[in-house]
Order: sequence, then structure tokens, then C-alpha cells
Amino acid sequence: MLYDKVSIGPMRIQAHIGWFADERTKPQELMIQLEFGLSTKRAAATDDLVHTVDYDMALQVKELIEHSSCKLVETLTEQIAALCLAKTIAENVRVIVEKKLPFDTSIPGSVEIYRSRR
Repeated sequence: MLYDKVSIGPMRIQAHIGWFADERTKPQELMIQLEFGLSTKRAAATDDLVHTVDYDMALQVKELIEHSSCKLVETLTEQIAALCLAKTIAENVRVIVEKKLPFDTSIPGSVEIYRSRR
């Protein structure tokens, strides 16, 4: 089935994350991109927010990240996807989390996942 798409981001959010302890001593900037797959026809027809993804989701993701104790970007990415599916009517979500590599902060690394209710 084809879905419409609602996107949020990229968002810049500070997080204490990283496999190495020294990475977690100070906040690092993460870039977060969210894409929700759902039909937007009903929202468009009714002009009602309950039939789509509320952009408030950005604040919920920000709060999750700021309070996270994850070491791996993979773990955080899964938590973000789970939150997005739990708090929206989307059938699926694509989450991209990017951060600078610890050995060379001029190089970004990222994790991208796609999760579905089915």
C-alpha cells in the first residue's frame, strides 16, 4: 500500500550519547529526521488534527533524547521509532539519527531505520 508522508526535521538536538565514556561527558549534537507514512485524506477532508501526525511529536522526541541514557545510536533510533508509532496514527515511520564520529568530528555517521505496525 502506498502512503502519504508527513515529515518532521531535520531537528538538531543535544544528547549525551556514545559508546566511549568520554563521548558521554558533554552533549553532542544529533540530527534527527522523521517521516511518517499514513493517509492524509481524512485530515484534509475534515481539517482535523486527530487524523494526521501532530508536529508536537518533535517535542516528544526531543524530550526522549534529552533524557536518554543510551550508548548506541542504534538503540536511540529504535526508541524514537517505538515512540512515534505509539503516539501517532502513522502506519510506519522512518527515523534517521546522525552524529559526528568520535575519532573525527568532521565526519558524520548515521543510523536509518524503517518500522511498521505490521
